Parts: sequence; C-alpha cells; structure tokens
Amino acid sequence: MKIDVGQVLTRLHRLRGVSHEIAKATLYGEATRLMGQSQALVPVQTGELKASAYVATPASTAQSASVELGYGAAHAAEVHEDLTVAHASGQAKFLETPLQQEGSIRSRLVHDLQRRIKAEDPSMPAGRYPTAPRRG
Repeated sequence: MKIDVGQVLTRLHRLRGVSHEIAKATLYGEATRLMGQSQALVPVQTGELKASAYVATPASTAQSASVELGYGAAHAAEVHEDLTVAHASGQAKFLETPLQQEGSIRSRLVHDLQRRIKAEDPSMPAGRYPTAPRRG
C-alpha cells in the first residue's frame, strides 16, 4: 500500500479549518433529535409549554462547543420536576428522560462526527425549534 503524505497533509490542513464547525453541527443535530424525543413526552394542557421548546445555536470556544436546549415557559421547571402530578398527556422529567435513556449519545456523536469529517461537511442541520427560549 502506498500513502501519499502530501495528500494526507493537504486534507488535514483543510479539515483544520472546518473541524470545529463540524463538531458544532454534529452537536446541534443531536440536541435537535433529543428535543424531538422530549416533545413526545412534554405534558400538554394549553400547549404553551410545548411551544416554548428551543435548541440554541451552539456556542464555542477554541477548545469546546456546547448547545443549550430546554423549555422557556415560566412554569417549565415546575412541571418538569413535579412527580406528584398525573398528567392527562405527557409526563414529568420530559427533558431529562430522553437524555437518561440515551446511553449511546457519545458513540452516536462520534459516529456522526467521523461521517461529517470524511465528507468534510460542516453544514448546520436545519433547526426545527427556536434558538432561544420564549418567555411568557
């Protein structure tokens, strides 16, 4: 097997410029997927809580990237934490449950990151949710 070191170095140089964007796009895609699972569990009485879902655009530093997701309704935390209420639809811990059930988040992130690096694809997945909480 013959390896062209020049080609490898050229590709690595190209990836240096997009790898951080690829990581952010991968993280955003996973957060959006988790929010979709949460939306199936969120209690609906008036629809205000469900409509307040958001997945923020990833924030980053030179060393890391993070994404915030949640519900912006004033009563979101109370409904999420109150395990004593029997909801007609949905459940408490509607955001925490999908996160806890996803034991393989890290492996899925690594797999998607590898796929995007191979394709040199830094494009941000289409967002289905607002990027900031709506407070009401």
